Amino acid sequence: MLNNGKRKKFFPFYDVSDILKIENKMEANNMNENLKQSSMIHPKYEGNKIAYWSNDFIRYSTALKPLDEFEINFFIYLCYKAKENLNLQTGKGWDDIIKIDMQKLLEGFTYKKSWSKYNADEKNELYNKLKKLRKKDFEIRTDKYKTIVNDSSNALVYEYQLFSYITYVHYVPETWTMEVQLDKRTQEFLCTFEKGGFTPVMFKNILALKSKYAKILYVYFRSYRDGAGMKGSSYTIEHLRKLLGVEEKYEKWGDFKRYILLPAIQEINEKTDIFIFGRRDKIVEMLKGKKVKDISEKECTKIMLNSMCETSTKGKSIYKLTFQVEKKAKDLDAVIFGGKKANAS
Repeated sequence: MLNNGKRKKFFPFYDVSDILKIENKMEANNMNENLKQSSMIHPKYEGNKIAYWSNDFIRYSTALKPLDEFEINFFIYLCYKAKENLNLQTGKGWDDIIKIDMQKLLEGFTYKKSWSKYNADEKNELYNKLKKLRKKDFEIRTDKYKTIVNDSSNALVYEYQLFSYITYVHYVPETWTMEVQLDKRTQEFLCTFEKGGFTPVMFKNILALKSKYAKILYVYFRSYRDGAGMKGSSYTIEHLRKLLGVEEKYEKWGDFKRYILLPAIQEINEKTDIFIFGRRDKIVEMLKGKKVKDISEKECTKIMLNSMCETSTKGKSIYKLTFQVEKKAKDLDAVIFGGKKANAS
């Protein structure tokens, strides 16, 4: 659900110099013509590369839930490669053909088996995965208020748009090259620099996460790190289930917590650039005089998740998570308590 109701002009708040400053700050300062060479750079050297996604797209669409782990990695990889093809002054280039060296791609994705060792059937299997991805689509809903004819009141109506993840796939066996193309229309929300309305998704953090649910939740929580999430944000369990595509699974809170949230949050807090936690007073109470550095990672994750949980008005079932997102640091007590002593709220 995108709440703006209007299509935005290309890069309305930043000029090219501003964007380059952002890239330099994020240690991804290789936006230059050399990256458009036909020879592909090894993905393992591109960990600091960034895709810039709209916050509304991240928080309200369910675009990632139909994808598996490989497809999420691949889609985000394509987004930052398409961004490198982009002419920031004209806005053209997003839907240019992206040439991918499959040997380097799989090595960069930390696959143990080299593309050269794949037999014909195994190569066709991967090609078929990309064909299936081309056939998949995702929907974006925009909320709009429309004046009803012969009525002075405004009614909430929904505008729906259906998009493809990729529009073209071509495998060239002689060069082990895959040619892929993104939908031009997705540029609006998959490559945006609207001030205060985008999230930089660094590729190495996505690759570090093995679980599909951890990847989706990382992107979701990362969108709050530099804004409202630093002070606290809330979302219902129902919303998170829909975001992850598990509306029909793990219906009991205990199962959803055990099999989805706990392992995903532990992986995110251990392996990425963010740390997720809840209310500080709850954390202090559950620590029982200890410091975060003195407990195991598993116990830490349980405390952080429990500190986010909010019960319904009847005080029985968990119905939402209230969370905070901070930049990861070695001293977790300093991250959570801002350098204050652990007995302070």
